[in-house]
Amino acid sequence: MEDKGINAFMILLRAGLWNSQPAHNGVFPLSDAEWGKVFNLAVMQTVDGLVYDGILKLPKELLPPMELQFKWTVRVDQIERVNKRKSGVLEKLLMLFQEHAIYPYLLKGEGLGNLYLKPEHRISGDIDLYFASRKEYDKANQLIQSQGIQVGKGALESSFYSFMNVEIEHHSRMMDILNPFKKGKLQKLEMLERSKDLYYPLHQVNVRTPSPFLTHLQANAHILKHFLGFGIGLRQFCDIARICNSLSKSIDGLALRKVYADLHMLKWMDLVHVFLVDYLGLRRDAVPFDYVNHRDSTWLFKEILQVGNFGFYDNRGFNKSDVEPVAHVKRNSVFSRVLPHWRRSIQLAPFETICFPIVKLVDQIQGRKSS
Repeated sequence: MEDKGINAFMILLRAGLWNSQPAHNGVFPLSDAEWGKVFNLAVMQTVDGLVYDGILKLPKELLPPMELQFKWTVRVDQIERVNKRKSGVLEKLLMLFQEHAIYPYLLKGEGLGNLYLKPEHRISGDIDLYFASRKEYDKANQLIQSQGIQVGKGALESSFYSFMNVEIEHHSRMMDILNPFKKGKLQKLEMLERSKDLYYPLHQVNVRTPSPFLTHLQANAHILKHFLGFGIGLRQFCDIARICNSLSKSIDGLALRKVYADLHMLKWMDLVHVFLVDYLGLRRDAVPFDYVNHRDSTWLFKEILQVGNFGFYDNRGFNKSDVEPVAHVKRNSVFSRVLPHWRRSIQLAPFETICFPIVKLVDQIQGRKSS
């Protein structure tokens, strides 16, 4: 990477992600304009808190301008406040469910934040809950509706609503695997792994999350789905890096590799693992299984920088600023995003690539909200 602002951004992101000293020789100090680029990149990729943690490790003489330091500190304080509030909402929601003998799994971002060194600095989105049976899923939706809350239909047999002004999603399937022929195998795998569920305390309740094996699989299937859609940002790859660092030693890596091979996702996972090591600084021995190390992830990095978090900053063809979300302009078309990636995606994950536009088209016809 020859761009000084991008170099500095990645150095600080890795420092915050791993609580390490920034390798700043030859890159810092930065000009005010270069610091502005670092800030914009952090906002676009929703890794403000991680980059901020990296900045705090710089010598005083290399810190950003005081005005930007203040602006960044205010943003991180807001992130902490939002995370604290969402934790409180999650606790109340889980207590409500437990009162009615409903015990969901916490998935994705909110559940993965616990793997970070400073969970309060990870920007979280909505709260995703998975219910292990259709009966429990329906019971949970009915309970929420009984509270006078409107529940909408989402993509992939999910539902959504607002609880205490926090967006909540209910899922009737754990995995974002679109290939319908693998549904039975995935259900059997979930049953086998159920005894290895993880729990962490949240004040008065215990939060239930999937086993380390299923956490790997669920998170990687999720980012693949978004890559096939409107794009995926660095925050989600940071999640995968933290999963690998925290949970890989708890699983059978060869068994996980076989599952990815059976799902025809192994080339995608090789690419992800190369990217995590080469760009995010994950230790090679933290990857759950060995990968094809000659796979080039440079194009993936460029794509991630281009589209930002969930593709909301993809301004190709639009005259927009660096930090203004624009992807909503094109989100009405399923194929506008899929077609440019078709050649690459079909090689990396053929069955998921083929199924993606079909599933999305069905969701659009049925008027479901994308997730």
